[in-house]
Amino acid sequence: MKKTSCTRCPKNHVSPGGSTTTACVKCQAPFTANAEQSECIDRLAWSHWGGDLSNRRWNQAEKKLTVAKAGKLKVKWEANVAGSTSATPTVHGGFVYVPDWEGNMFCLKAETGEVVWSKQVKDYMTQLGVPLPANTAVFPIMSRTSPVIHNSELVIIGTMQAVYGGFAFWLALRASDGALVWGKRADTNIAAVITTSPTLYEGVLYTGVSSLEENVASRQAYVCCTFRGSVAALDVQTGNILWQTFTTPDNGGRANDSWSGAAVWGSAPVVDRQRQQVIIATGDNYGMPEEVEECLLALGPLTAANSPQQKACLQLEGGEDNYHNAIVALDMKTGAVKWATPVDGPDAWNAACLSDNPAVNDNCPAVEGPDFDFGQAPMLVTPCKPGKGCKQLLIVGQKSGIVWALDPKDGSIAWNQRAGPGGLIGGIMWGSASDNKLVYVSNNNQGNAKIDFQGADAYLKPVPNVKGEKAPPASTNGGLCVALDAWDGTVRWTFANPALDQSGRNAKSLAPITVANGVLAYASMDPTGRLFMLRATDGKLLGSYDLGASSACGPAIVDGVLYSGTGYTNFALGTAGTKVVALTV
Repeated sequence: MKKTSCTRCPKNHVSPGGSTTTACVKCQAPFTANAEQSECIDRLAWSHWGGDLSNRRWNQAEKKLTVAKAGKLKVKWEANVAGSTSATPTVHGGFVYVPDWEGNMFCLKAETGEVVWSKQVKDYMTQLGVPLPANTAVFPIMSRTSPVIHNSELVIIGTMQAVYGGFAFWLALRASDGALVWGKRADTNIAAVITTSPTLYEGVLYTGVSSLEENVASRQAYVCCTFRGSVAALDVQTGNILWQTFTTPDNGGRANDSWSGAAVWGSAPVVDRQRQQVIIATGDNYGMPEEVEECLLALGPLTAANSPQQKACLQLEGGEDNYHNAIVALDMKTGAVKWATPVDGPDAWNAACLSDNPAVNDNCPAVEGPDFDFGQAPMLVTPCKPGKGCKQLLIVGQKSGIVWALDPKDGSIAWNQRAGPGGLIGGIMWGSASDNKLVYVSNNNQGNAKIDFQGADAYLKPVPNVKGEKAPPASTNGGLCVALDAWDGTVRWTFANPALDQSGRNAKSLAPITVANGVLAYASMDPTGRLFMLRATDGKLLGSYDLGASSACGPAIVDGVLYSGTGYTNFALGTAGTKVVALTV
């Protein structure tokens, strides 16, 4: 991999990728150059899910929140909303924009938490002429994406119906009052949803399309599956789809004997300006063609020894265009696939595989996979080493518990590292963070596997996780925050979630991580929603705060204030919340 200089332009100037000196542009206040000098970022805003185009959830301009102050935060305000809030709040122009799981969209004053406006997402559907089912009071039409802001004028969100899926739309709202400006349906599949937050660059929205068909497959009368994951680019002013690229071959709406799935469902796409590409990661297949299944079954047990034969089977029936469990780079202008890197073998799974009812289990693929999706898009990270220069890597965590690093030029794998156990609900999902030195991942440990820090799992290098304790825990059966060296993937430290869930086990951790000025914010799914503030360099516990309900929300950190949602009950994993909380130095 070619090593590059970390910065080329004069101070506070940027150029594409930070790798050329011919197009340096000065950032105007309140904007400042990011670490690579590749993008001007607003130091007073968190304008979309990943914080910047590189998706690192790193506020590089933060000065007020410090290691010394992170353990002494005070409640600035608490705003009452109608339900749980898991999307990272968007902070822009003195306002906070956030959706809740009861189907509402809120605009709050960043200074006080006062509600400026609130709207029900289902009302937007009515304005678009979309018929509503009778069950929306119980299963709301909602958004769980972090809004993206365009020119302080538009707020763009993605939508879905809770539990059932469907109603997969992109909506643009007027920032001043929440009025609908445009709406565009993403997919007509009955269970399609938008759970990927959009990324905005030069007037174009880049976003993924997912589905709950993987869960719907467990219904006895349902014949699975036809959904095909996709990535789309939209004109932010009009909502016109400029291109839409699917991640599985066209199945013609044919269920059972076809490719399906490969959803694009977590965090937000990376925009790589230097290489003019958009990078996403995909989930597993929901089903495979019979010819592929028969080919795999003929191999007997699937092992590393017959991996080449497995790959040959996966090429059948148009499988060269089946991008499951893969990192995929697409041309920004056309959506053409520039390269794709699948990281494992066959993985077809849906919720019918959990059923003992033969009439339901028939939807389960004949070759059942482990369901090791990528539930987050990569981050574009620029680690540097003295005497070795700098390099760019795409780094992403998987539900398997493995973190992968790839060369953004061609998708070749630079390193991979296990960061705890895998599971159907993670493993690693929803989002990670990086400050270019370390990569920070949250491992949910959904199966409550025992992690033996004094034995087989000593490589995780645990740190003390209780104030006043000098020794790290000997083991855990809960979630983890794991820090890895961005250069080579070496594990540097692990903070084991010390909070307890309702059953008395160590709690899970679903939320994306956020990093700012040497401080890490790591949230817990315990009933009180403990938010741990850690020193980024070594994982030292600086302080913790109870948000009031289980938290799957990665906070936004802006100008000394941390903004977080509360509550998460999806898959019956935690407790419900009704507040958005702001903590301040």
